[in-house]
Amino acid sequence: MPKRYFQRGSGVFTCQCCGRRTRITTQDVDHICAECYDLAGLENTLSDEGPEYFISGRGIQERDRLIAELIKHGVSRTIIEQQFSSLAKIEDTIVELQFSRLTGGQKGAKH
Repeated sequence: MPKRYFQRGSGVFTCQCCGRRTRITTQDVDHICAECYDLAGLENTLSDEGPEYFISGRGIQERDRLIAELIKHGVSRTIIEQQFSSLAKIEDTIVELQFSRLTGGQKGAKH
């Protein structure tokens, strides 16, 4: 991911996702902060491709890094999990997918 820098002369705005005050960065988005922008991108990946990207752990590591950065800036975990609920529950989704694969898609399969 390329490093982002605040744009010279850009004003401060409140992120519409997490509520923290920030400035426009080189991503040219003026309504959400860089971390929420990246979390939204991970949600799009989950929506478009399913949980496969997250099974390797790469997506989960990226999500956790972004959430830690938001928390460092004073955003509560509750707000983050409300805004990005599908990412907050991705571990459950992965377990369900893996269980489904093991049981051939049968819910409540007996061993």
